[in-house]
Amino acid sequence: EQDLRKRMHEQEKKCDVDATNHISFHHNAQKGIDAVAEQIKADLIVIGNRGATGLERIVMGSLTRKLALHSHYPLLVIKGGQSQINHVAALV
Repeated sequence: EQDLRKRMHEQEKKCDVDATNHISFHHNAQKGIDAVAEQIKADLIVIGNRGATGLERIVMGSLTRKLALHSHYPLLVIKGGQSQINHVAALV
């Protein structure tokens, strides 16, 4: 967890943003993101979409799709290639 917090802080500095981080470990990513959104009273969930296709999408599923179908919060999807997006959700 400390390593993850350190990497997030470094990314914030690199992108020149001020952020509050919430790390949550949940067996279901979609439900975990919704739980954090509820906890911090988020108005919006912003998430990246790498555009997985084929076998990867079948095996792994699409977190973005699950959020779009089941989340109680508005969702903003940032589309990008695998090299552009690390699958991180921002709760605003």
